[in-house]
Amino acid sequence: MLGLLRAWVEDDSDSLKCAAAQVYSQVGLRYPLEAISQWRRILGSKKAQIELTPELSILIHNPFHMSVIDAIVSLFQRAVKFPHRLRPVFEPAIEGLADWVEADAKERGSVGMGLPLFLALAKIGYPPDDGSGDPDEWPPVMLYIVDTLPNSAYRRALAACCDARSTTPSMVCWALRCSSIGQQQRRYTSG
Repeated sequence: MLGLLRAWVEDDSDSLKCAAAQVYSQVGLRYPLEAISQWRRILGSKKAQIELTPELSILIHNPFHMSVIDAIVSLFQRAVKFPHRLRPVFEPAIEGLADWVEADAKERGSVGMGLPLFLALAKIGYPPDDGSGDPDEWPPVMLYIVDTLPNSAYRRALAACCDARSTTPSMVCWALRCSSIGQQQRRYTSG
């Protein structure tokens, strides 16, 4: 199966690349690093234009790229629904995203999809055990995992992404938005 998906990613056909992106949202539950790596290749196969809206959302004009981003977000949202897959998906995927963010910073002329993607994923919340409450009030799942993994590679990768966020000029407004994540986390852990 992975061999077929890799062949679709390498193909010149946009429809095969999009199909691979969607399938990786399923396969990523078992192979998250493979999924992140292939999504990065798919997104890099076409020039992307990213805008940040006043509401601090990502606006992607190309439907091809939007389809891939939807698949990526879908994987992470599904991982939250399957608690036994949560850490096995998020831990290696965040490490993969940290590598992506670092590579974007080094590549001259890079569109830099890694950091906006990381920041979009930072908005995914983790529900309480009973699943109650407003999803907009749930603590960020990335920070929930940090609390369970002291001195881990996950924590270092998450810190690297946050550091890149704070030093990338085009992400200043994202930095302001993400600074509220720490405040939210303190509210959930102190009560």
